[in-house]
Amino acid sequence: QWSAEKYAKLFDELKVPTVIIGSKSDTICFRVDELSKNTENLAGKTSIRDAMAIISNAKHVIGSDTGLIHAAEALGKNATMILGPTSRETGGGLYLPESRMIESDVWCRPCSQNGSFPCYRKQQYCLESIRVEDVLQSMPLG
Repeated sequence: QWSAEKYAKLFDELKVPTVIIGSKSDTICFRVDELSKNTENLAGKTSIRDAMAIISNAKHVIGSDTGLIHAAEALGKNATMILGPTSRETGGGLYLPESRMIESDVWCRPCSQNGSFPCYRKQQYCLESIRVEDVLQSMPLG
């Protein structure tokens, strides 16, 4: 997954209220909330129905290749997906015209269908090479 530090920097630079949703076992949600001054962490506090309601009221959804980001597109919400080991070729990806996938072009990618295999390299270059600025530039203005 993309680093908590990068998510926190991204959310702080957005300068709009940001809601984090996920399960109580998604430790990255809690770390991002610790680092960011611009988040409301609801991880572990919502049912799937609550999460869908939050997404349906979102202006834009940002995340990795997870069920909630796919649910956002199913609800007609444009999304920005940060892809690491997964790719459109392995079943990931977004499909709405205004949605964007942020991914790096490293030779070892994609390495798994769902990102479940640990990276065999010293660093996970597919994610580490994605900058906060790359994500910000992909997002709609306003």
